[in-house]
Amino acid sequence: MRRAAILFILLVAIGSIAYQAPYIKVIGEGWIYAPAVSQVGGRYVGALVNISLTVTEGSGNVYVSTSPLTEIDMQATAQIAARTACNLLGLNFSKYNFLYMVRADSIIVGGPSAGAVMTILTYSVLSGKPINRSVMMTGTINPDGSVGQVGGVKEKMEAAISGGAKLFLVPPGQSVVTTYSYSYKKIGPFTVRYITSQKVNLTKLAREKYGVAVREIGDIREALSYFLGVKISEKESVKPPYPSTIETVINEVNSRIKLETLRILGEASTRKSQANPLLYYTIVQLIAKANSTIRLAEQAPTFRKMLLYRESLSLAKEAELLTYSETSDALEKKVKEIVSDFSNLANRTAPCWCDTCIIGLQYLIQAEIELADAEKMWKESLLDALSAASKAYADIFIAKQLTEQQAEKFRNRLIASKDLLTDTSAILAYSQALVQGPGKSYLTNARILYDLAKKYLLNGEECKAAIALVESQSYAELALSYEQALISQKATQNILERSRAKAALLAGEAQNRSMLPAYYYYLADSSRSFQEKYLYYRLAAHFSQLLSGNHIVSYTQTHSNKSKEKPRNPITPPQPQTEAENEIDLKKLALLVILIALIVYLVLRKR
Repeated sequence: MRRAAILFILLVAIGSIAYQAPYIKVIGEGWIYAPAVSQVGGRYVGALVNISLTVTEGSGNVYVSTSPLTEIDMQATAQIAARTACNLLGLNFSKYNFLYMVRADSIIVGGPSAGAVMTILTYSVLSGKPINRSVMMTGTINPDGSVGQVGGVKEKMEAAISGGAKLFLVPPGQSVVTTYSYSYKKIGPFTVRYITSQKVNLTKLAREKYGVAVREIGDIREALSYFLGVKISEKESVKPPYPSTIETVINEVNSRIKLETLRILGEASTRKSQANPLLYYTIVQLIAKANSTIRLAEQAPTFRKMLLYRESLSLAKEAELLTYSETSDALEKKVKEIVSDFSNLANRTAPCWCDTCIIGLQYLIQAEIELADAEKMWKESLLDALSAASKAYADIFIAKQLTEQQAEKFRNRLIASKDLLTDTSAILAYSQALVQGPGKSYLTNARILYDLAKKYLLNGEECKAAIALVESQSYAELALSYEQALISQKATQNILERSRAKAALLAGEAQNRSMLPAYYYYLADSSRSFQEKYLYYRLAAHFSQLLSGNHIVSYTQTHSNKSKEKPRNPITPPQPQTEAENEIDLKKLALLVILIALIVYLVLRKR
């Protein structure tokens, strides 16, 4: 009996040593107020939402629990907030899990306007910096860290003030808002509602009525200085060196595009009399437009010149194809030649280690999209199908010229990493949740490019996949920023200034690896529309980060000592086992062996 008791005790000891209960390491916890808007009795009123966050070690999962239930865009907002905070701190997002809990007394309208404060909260929890409770803000968070416009700013300000805010931060251009009042008048059996609009200066209103300050901020880094006393300043951005090596190649390519355009225009002019009489005037117009575009190109900067020559080549090819419209067999043969040219170029092992080759592959990817469009439209609208096929012809021609030139100053191979794929997926989901208006067309481009990237990955075409993912991110961000830019001229200016500064900074840092970012930077500078400028600035920034082998922007970070509150749970990234820990494990193993030996000895002795 005594021996049995000893055996039992030894078995329990062995079990306690061998078994180590799984545990989750909590990195930190915190909470913040987010002013929101709730609909009560047919009108909107301000409401305060409590958002809490627990960060644990994990694998990049983001969970959102809401009560009452909120719109689906809250999940996408949380994803971007967590990623942005990790980027600012230089931490690997995939090493942590984030659990956000959103609590409100009433049903709130939408979730994106809490994006900025969720980013602040995440930064606070990860860094251990305490939040200044006298500061509140509203604003969406964009993937590049800029703060975007929201609705109901006046109502949110009033909610923040009722919650004790002494400083209320708003997106750029939204310290002055338009409010609407309604009056009713009975005219006979009918009641007529009259709407009166009024501009309200929130800065003046808050100061005079409540003694509260209202300030506009355009970037989450500015908000951090108010909320956490953290100053994050970007390195001074200067214009990157002009990419003369790329310019030399593109000058040669421009000459070839022009010659090809003139050749096709000559053929179209000769054949136009043979075309369907109903299309004759259309052909004449296309020829005239192609010639005028050539003249514009000759006056444009080098990089802009190639875009204009591309347009002229596409117009010329469309005119030529229309001259074959009388005979369907001849027309189909001409289009099949374009498809064959694409297949031959796409199936060739295209180099991906030079700047001009990467630009060429971008044109090739665009040609694939255009040929897919042409195939879809062939039976529905022949003219639209031929227009898409003509654009594809121009892009294939340019892609072939660029990939054959191979400027060899730099040798970089683009890789579509898992992080790049997941980053793009998150940005795309966030944009789809927010974009409801004119930005949708750019979102469609982003989705098409993302789907192409996944196809390229399955085919082992990592370089093309990386290019498609970078373009997908840029188009998704353009969709977001375009809608925000429409709110005011000040918002437009703020977005462009920040995207230009970021592109300049990153392109300058990448100059020893690649001149591709500088190419896009100067292409943006020569563009005229907001859409083109922003898209090219973002391409410059994204390619810089991709070519540097990471997706995190470098910042110079300094922490001020405004608050004496002791930081909570300062973050320590997961570390590999130390020698001391390994020594403890060896001692446990040795003890386990001794205990097993004792058991064996006692059993044998009993026998």
